Amino acid sequence: TERLLVPQGVTLTIKPGTIVKFKTDAHFRIEGNSIVKGTPDSMIVFTSADDNVATISNFSFRSTVSYAIFDNKISEDTSF
Repeated sequence: TERLLVPQGVTLTIKPGTIVKFKTDAHFRIEGNSIVKGTPDSMIVFTSADDNVATISNFSFRSTVSYAIFDNKISEDTSF
């Protein structure tokens, strides 16, 4: 719902099957490390918290993202 910053020296792990929901104008930035690895049978889903389209800015990862879906309810400014 707000700004989320993962600072340098910290690792964020998003496990297979996780659903990450964003409110409009959410900020999600990883300056540290991240592990974002779903599986073919248990994908990670990034989507809107509401039925509306969520606009996300400052959305970035410093890792490989695998088996993740960015739902069509998200309009993002992303960098990987």
